[in-house]
Amino acid sequence: MYAIDNKFPTQSEMLTTLKQDVGGFLKAMPKTIPLKWLEFQHILQENGRTAVRMSYTKVCEVATSCGISVKNLIHTLNYLHDLGIILYFENNKLLKDTVITNTRKLIDIFRKIITVVEPDDIDKLASMIKLWNKLDNEGILEEELIRHLWRDEISEDESSFEVYLELMKQFGLLCEQIK
Repeated sequence: MYAIDNKFPTQSEMLTTLKQDVGGFLKAMPKTIPLKWLEFQHILQENGRTAVRMSYTKVCEVATSCGISVKNLIHTLNYLHDLGIILYFENNKLLKDTVITNTRKLIDIFRKIITVVEPDDIDKLASMIKLWNKLDNEGILEEELIRHLWRDEISEDESSFEVYLELMKQFGLLCEQIK
């Protein structure tokens, strides 16, 4: 985390540290990548036009078809993750079997919860008003409201529900209430 004062950003020691860290990261990045990685990236992005995510198994199949060994796949996924092209979290046991291929669509999914709801919003049905108020006033997001808001996304694949929740936790947008 880099805390930088917006009023005096040029005087911030943290800004200097941030620049040094980013510069070091850029120097450490490879200058060239294998052509098969670009082909792999293209296929994942094409898949992202129709699907938000792919299973790790399917990604392995695509990688193999591009000539990338499963042993080297993790390096390729981490590289594409670092570039922001995909999202992959190998150290999260709930997310390690999922590769997000369309980050913009994922943001749209999250935005359905983290948004200002207008009174004429069709999603704000009478049965949901109580749950919206609980979220607005207490910061408690009930599963019934999430399922309502994500009904289109999870209707095709129920397993997406847990993946999206875990991603929100991963990004610090949501935390689980301890009972």
